[in-house]
Amino acid sequence: MKTKKVESPREAALKRRRNVIVVAALILLFIILLVIEVTTQDISASSPVGNYVIFYSFYNIIFMLLLILVYLIVRNIVKLYFERERLEPGAKFRTKLIVSFFLLTSIPSVVLFFYARFLISQTMEYWFSVPIEQSLQGAIRVSEQYYDDIKGRAENFSSIIGKSILRRNLLAEKNKKYLRNYIKSKVNEYDMDVIYVYNSSGKKVMEAYSKDVDEDRVIKPDDDLIKKILSKEKLSTVIPADEGELIYGLVSLENRRKKKIGVVAVGYYLPRSLTEDIKSAAMAFEDYRQKEILKKPIANTYVGMFAIVTILVIFAAMWFGLQLAKEITIPIKQLAEGTREVSNGNLDFHIDIKVSDKSEDEIGILVDSFNKMTNDIKMKELALQEKNLSLQKTNRELDRRRSYIETVLENIGTGVISLDIWGRITTINSAAEEMLHIKASDFTGKLFKDAFSTSKLDPLKKLFLELEESGNRSIEDEVNLNIKGEVFTFMINVSKLFDSENNEIGVVMVLENMTELIRAQRVAAWREVARRIAHEIKNPLTPIKLSAQRLKKKYFQEGNGDKEVFVSCVDTIIQEVDDLKKMVNEFSNFARMPSFNPVDVNIKELAEETISLYKTSMKNVKININNGKDIPLLKLDPEQIKRVFINLIDNAIESMDGNGEINISFEYMADLQTVKIEVSDNGRGIPPNVKEKLFLPYFSTKKSGTGLGLAIVNSIISEHRGYIRVKDNIPRGTTFVIELPVRGV
Repeated sequence: MKTKKVESPREAALKRRRNVIVVAALILLFIILLVIEVTTQDISASSPVGNYVIFYSFYNIIFMLLLILVYLIVRNIVKLYFERERLEPGAKFRTKLIVSFFLLTSIPSVVLFFYARFLISQTMEYWFSVPIEQSLQGAIRVSEQYYDDIKGRAENFSSIIGKSILRRNLLAEKNKKYLRNYIKSKVNEYDMDVIYVYNSSGKKVMEAYSKDVDEDRVIKPDDDLIKKILSKEKLSTVIPADEGELIYGLVSLENRRKKKIGVVAVGYYLPRSLTEDIKSAAMAFEDYRQKEILKKPIANTYVGMFAIVTILVIFAAMWFGLQLAKEITIPIKQLAEGTREVSNGNLDFHIDIKVSDKSEDEIGILVDSFNKMTNDIKMKELALQEKNLSLQKTNRELDRRRSYIETVLENIGTGVISLDIWGRITTINSAAEEMLHIKASDFTGKLFKDAFSTSKLDPLKKLFLELEESGNRSIEDEVNLNIKGEVFTFMINVSKLFDSENNEIGVVMVLENMTELIRAQRVAAWREVARRIAHEIKNPLTPIKLSAQRLKKKYFQEGNGDKEVFVSCVDTIIQEVDDLKKMVNEFSNFARMPSFNPVDVNIKELAEETISLYKTSMKNVKININNGKDIPLLKLDPEQIKRVFINLIDNAIESMDGNGEINISFEYMADLQTVKIEVSDNGRGIPPNVKEKLFLPYFSTKKSGTGLGLAIVNSIISEHRGYIRVKDNIPRGTTFVIELPVRGV
């Protein structure tokens, strides 16, 4: 079967993003075109903008549809062009067929389009002819002239009446009767509908109505209008009423001293039928103007619609030609595509031809031969895959063994570091991380020359370089590393790795922590030295002492010589012999510790008991105990552990010169089943180069020390299956760390 290309999530996301961008671009283009067309169009104030927006929106939609159709046509033409350039089968034939359909449809369609455009132009010109516009303009001018005549008559008659009132002094209180009769006569004489007379304060003093006017429905001039005319000479205004409109002409009355003393307002009533006819004429003219403005967009819209139909016809013809060419050339195209798929390794590709398309011609035979060929290749490919299954099984077994080896490396106590042929670090197991206090993630992938450039790891780099320079397959050396203030001794073996063909593939370094073993060996050696020294010194001590005593006795019996000198010499000999014997006893105690008698002991109480010995004698030394929580009982020898505390406290007091603070803390580490004890002081501290020798017998930094105190402490802790080490106390001083197991020794 023909396989369908599966679209990846990334391709789908890019396609969605491209579609969003295209839609956004089309919307933006639509808005820009609409704004340009509306803003550049000469729109009158009375014309609604909404009509223009609707017309131009429709026009722009048609225009954008034209663009889309043109794009589709151009896209198919360009696609066909590239197919011809790639010499795809059937491309030339499809080109000829499409060109033929295009010519057969485009020529009559274009002629029809231009003829329709001519008809639309003539029709629009007929609809918006000049006589119609002139007639509407004449009606508007007549209505405006009528309004102006009424306003002029109202202002003129109000001026005549006002002058008569001033001349006759009819605003006086005594002449109100004459004022009423006068304005009533003028209403009938001048054919007016209403007359109002106001005083200087804007208050109505007299009014007169025509007999044809309903007084209750007349809208009088408001106070603001009266105040306004008092500051002017005359004005006219139109006030809407229930049954029509009132046109008022107002004139202010001014006496000889140029003082405003009143207002005369003359009004004419226009019936609703007349005002509605005038408004209808105005609205008809305005509607005509708006449609005249839209004449061109409407014509363009119709032309655009015909253009769309024309392009649709041409596009349909081209599309029909493409489909027809596709149906004719599809077997050849499928054969070409199948050849590419098979060359790319897709042996499931199969050319499917409908029953109606099957024939006995050369193309049908070629398709059948192709399908048979791909099927034969597929069968051979399956046989080859079956043979590969056994090889994959072997590879899985190798992977399993490799995983097993990696698991062993991660769980053995020996540190392992491996390099590839280029000197990059490939493996650091957990034991090496713990020994060197490093993280494998910080070193893996780096060149060993860069990774081991720090001072504490520089000896490792030197060993790798020494192996390269020596040309040997492996070297082994004992190296001391200073890690976090402590000195550790490692036995390191560096070996080259070779494959089955004896080609070098890398280097492996194996690290073994020999610190405790070397310490134990040194302690054992010093014990042997102590035994021999004690033996060698004890033998001559007794005869020396006896001889000195006999010499002293004999000297006193004979009673001659300088007695005081003789006694002094003999006493000195005896004293020195006793001191020598004391030193020998110290060596003897170190070489032969008391018997080990463990019992259940509360180590905190044991420490407090030891500290009580110093409370009265060392007043300038403060000793603090940090009681840890849930400290279990330990199997310990109380006398030996008390000796450990006394030795460490004495050393701390001497380091502080008898003045300072000592802190003793206890911590139960349940996960390790271990109790950790820390004895810290704020004394002088211990130099780094001295720390590795601190627990060696006969090594001391004190002038009067024997160098056996800390060696004895180390021996006691070792017999309890514990561990003791020294580190710097922050910010000043020294801390001795003791770790004792909770389980029985």
